[in-house]
Amino acid sequence: MKLIQCSRGSLTPMVLFGLMGMGLVAASLLFYSRSVTREIHGAEKYMAEKKIIMERMNLFVAEFLQDSTPEADSPRDLEGMGGFVQRLEGRFEFEFSQGTTLVAEEVSSRLNPNFDSMDLWRSCFLVERCSSYTALALWEEDRIVTGFLEDPEDFHWIIYPQDWRCFYSVYSPLVLQGGEKKIIEVYLKGNLWNQADIDAFWGNIEDLINAGGISQEELSHVVSLSGGAPALQIEPGWNVNFMDPQLLTAMAEYPWGGSGITNPSDVVYQLLKERRVGEVNEADLGQILKPGFDRGREAFLKRFGVRSWFWKITVRRENLGMEFILRRIPSGPVEADHTALEPAMQVVSERILQ
Repeated sequence: MKLIQCSRGSLTPMVLFGLMGMGLVAASLLFYSRSVTREIHGAEKYMAEKKIIMERMNLFVAEFLQDSTPEADSPRDLEGMGGFVQRLEGRFEFEFSQGTTLVAEEVSSRLNPNFDSMDLWRSCFLVERCSSYTALALWEEDRIVTGFLEDPEDFHWIIYPQDWRCFYSVYSPLVLQGGEKKIIEVYLKGNLWNQADIDAFWGNIEDLINAGGISQEELSHVVSLSGGAPALQIEPGWNVNFMDPQLLTAMAEYPWGGSGITNPSDVVYQLLKERRVGEVNEADLGQILKPGFDRGREAFLKRFGVRSWFWKITVRRENLGMEFILRRIPSGPVEADHTALEPAMQVVSERILQ
């Protein structure tokens, strides 16, 4: 048999290609290993950053809920917190260690295009600021038929973006004794209630009102019978300490209860004066709204209060930013021994910022 002879120091093509292939495989494995290592390191760094952000957000909320005037929320509460830097156009900016910054913004003391009456819009300057009266009329019909929208950008065909942050929000409670019945029913259907549940709900509510009134605890119990409706509450939804002065002025002039409140311009003046020197609490609000047109006063106090319900919290670090929407839990129900639950907030949504 004839043998293939090779000169010393030379390689056959087969061996050469084999070595080249092994080199390519080794290089690929090394590249893959380094890529995996980088991904693992990146994931670990992301989780570490997110943990710091979550901890900072929770510490902020805990401090906010323990302020010295828990019966009312106001800018004064935020300005007295640790890390506060400045207030800029309704946003409260904070700085902390490790390069962490936080911005808090109250977002519930505004008109909610999902929940609030179009009659209220028409009576305010806001209808003049909509993109068109026709668009507003279309939305009045659409929200009953198709349900509510959750993304603010979905309303830009009605509301100019530059007006949105001052006057509007999709984050607000739906106040039982101030909301329209048909709007409440749209909301309940959106929470998967059937018509039988809704009819039973109204029957229970009517019985409670006829028996002398309804508390947040009683409303929570009635709602729980059909699965829940977290945005529905008794307590007023708009905080006079945070409302834009232009919006507060316009809404004070609305004929609440059919008659309106006495001297709305004077009421707004007194409220803004109290805001400048401190905060408006429930006692202040009751004194400023002097008894007179009782129907208007009662209706006004069902919608306007001194507590905030939704907050947008933005926390940033060098390599990561997150935005949270927080909802304050209403005061009811209470513990078995009839002591009130500690104030608390829950995260409604969170998203990563680019």
